[in-house]
Amino acid sequence: MTDFSRRVFQPLDELEIDDFPGYSGRRRKAAITLTMLWSGTVALHSLSWGSWVILGMMVMLTTHAVRVLLARPVGGCQPLPSTRRLDTLPLAAVNSADWPYVSLLVAAKNEEAVIQRLVTGLCNLDYPPNRYEVWVIDDNSTDATAQHLQDLRQRYPQLRVLRRGAGATGASLVL
Repeated sequence: MTDFSRRVFQPLDELEIDDFPGYSGRRRKAAITLTMLWSGTVALHSLSWGSWVILGMMVMLTTHAVRVLLARPVGGCQPLPSTRRLDTLPLAAVNSADWPYVSLLVAAKNEEAVIQRLVTGLCNLDYPPNRYEVWVIDDNSTDATAQHLQDLRQRYPQLRVLRRGAGATGASLVL
């Protein structure tokens, strides 16, 4: 599993991304765009309102734009503990209480060909098994999807299977 995870999930410091612009300047662009939109809206309404209302709105919008432009980013979140830095320790030895609890939802209908690989991959994540659960909602499959899910449920304690009846269908309703 370690070789597979190293091939698929490459650490960020090993990626060669030189031309990624990132998010620099987004705040300034958003402030300028919003100021232009607000100014246009106010100008369109200036014919029916009094000039003192327009002036008051422009002062408020300008104050807001200046605050957005001068704001400093807040210190970022602490990164999650990574097992890649702790390669010598097994995942069970890492304090799993620091990891957030995650629920993964998968909608499935007639997915006999791929459900076993999908669930196996999700249940073998490089994440403490007691800190996540995988919910597979079987949307009244007519193939062997339900049987595959029951077999997989015996192997993986974090797998939960919900089978829906014949009345309701659709992935958006399932999720």
